[in-house]
Amino acid sequence: MPRYLSEPPYTHGTAAKCGVLLINLGTPDAPTAPAVRRYLREFLSDPRVVEIPRAIWWLILNLFILPFRPKQSARRYAQVWTPDGSPLRMHTEKQARMLRGYLGERIKAPLVVDYAMRYGTPSISSVVDKMKQQGCNRILAVPLYPQYAASTTATALDAIGAAFACMRNQPALRSVRNFHDHPGYIAALAQSISDYWVKNGRPDKLVMSFHGVPRFSLDQGDPYHCECQAAGSQPVHARVSVAVRPRAVVETLYRRGAAGTGQTENAACRRRVPGLRRRLPGNAGGNRDRGQGDISDGGRQGLSRDTVLE
Repeated sequence: MPRYLSEPPYTHGTAAKCGVLLINLGTPDAPTAPAVRRYLREFLSDPRVVEIPRAIWWLILNLFILPFRPKQSARRYAQVWTPDGSPLRMHTEKQARMLRGYLGERIKAPLVVDYAMRYGTPSISSVVDKMKQQGCNRILAVPLYPQYAASTTATALDAIGAAFACMRNQPALRSVRNFHDHPGYIAALAQSISDYWVKNGRPDKLVMSFHGVPRFSLDQGDPYHCECQAAGSQPVHARVSVAVRPRAVVETLYRRGAAGTGQTENAACRRRVPGLRRRLPGNAGGNRDRGQGDISDGGRQGLSRDTVLE
């Protein structure tokens, strides 16, 4: 088998195209135990996701997780599955389609917009190959995670690098590292919150929920925790606080990760958030299928109505 893949046919004079590749985490192909097992095997075998010595983790994964976890997770996926399939895939397809239309109206140069999943289908390598077949000699990779983390953004870029490693004629590559503090992103979150409050009333507290990462990652220099704090407790608070009651606060909550592999957070974020009554659909911590909550307790601070932005 050749080390490098054959290049697609090329006709001199063909206009080169720019590709925009949206990258999301991934989802099983179906809410069934076999499909979930395939997905979890790929996801949890990524050393960026679980930083445990490979031999030890292989035993844990294959003896204690994959034989039992898929059936439980499949039931949770079935609860959120739609007639069109996975919510995550459905919304990612919609994002790509809307971005394609938006850029098509504003950019005259030939442009290809598509999406891929880091785990599952469509894979990053297959979509990158498709973009090459469509004549893209430049690709902008956009991992759909507002905050950078090694277990999300970095592993997506690793997968692109692996796909490029098989190419003889590589496209020029640029990537978006993060956008947690971009004015457009902050404005979109604030608008989502304001619109919800107009319809449902203003709460005592706004809680921004982020997916958790192991404390080990923070100690080793992963910036995810800091970027969550920057996105949650400053810009959004500044935009929405004028519309909230004087006693309202913005608090940050970290959710446990998929495998429960030692997720922790700093002391300031260990407080449980009381009295949660409402959940606001949002994207504070990136796109993903939501299968279970991690919010509990009630009323210890006397605040009865909260809005949760996940």
